[in-house]
Amino acid sequence: MLRKRRKNLGVHFFLPHPVEVDQAEMIWVKVSVKGCRSLYICSCYRPETGDVELLDTFNTSLERIAGAANNMVIAGGDFNFPGWDWQGNTLKPKTQFVAVHHRFRDIIHNFGLTQIVSQPTRQGNILDLIVTNRPNQVNRTQVLQGISDHNVVYTEFDVNPMRKKQSPRKIPLMHKAD
Repeated sequence: MLRKRRKNLGVHFFLPHPVEVDQAEMIWVKVSVKGCRSLYICSCYRPETGDVELLDTFNTSLERIAGAANNMVIAGGDFNFPGWDWQGNTLKPKTQFVAVHHRFRDIIHNFGLTQIVSQPTRQGNILDLIVTNRPNQVNRTQVLQGISDHNVVYTEFDVNPMRKKQSPRKIPLMHKAD
C-alpha cells in the first residue's frame, strides 16, 4: 500500500511481499506467466486537480514498460480530471488547469491508451478512470454504487494468456542416415 498525503486511504494491491515506494501515489504490478506476454496493472490516486508530479511519474512509468512490445497495460484509479468531457473528448467550459488536462490526454494518446469509463463516478464527473492499450479486450465496464463519495468502477477484461508459439525445429535422426 502506498499513501503520500493522508492516512487510512489510498491505492492498494495485496501482494505476498511488501513493496516500498516513496514518491507518487501509484503502484504498478507486472504479472508474468511463463511463455506468455506480461500484463502491467497500475493503481493510481491523483488527489489534486493541478498535480503535475503524478502525471510525470505516470509518463515515466509508461516509458519504462513501452519497450516491452505487445504487453497489456491496464491503469485505473482516481485521476481527478473533473474538467474533461470524456464522451466528447473535449474540455468543459471554465475548466481549471487546462494544460494539465491536455498533458494527460497527450500521455494516454502517445502510449496508445484508451479511457473506457463512460458513466460519472462522482458528482456528475468521470474522475475514476480505466485506461488500457487493449480496449477490444474489455468485456464490460460498469459504475456501481460506492461506500464513499466516489462510485466504484467494475471492469472485466479478457486476459487469457496467449502463449508464444515456438516454431518447430528440425532434429536430424542420425541413426536413420545413409
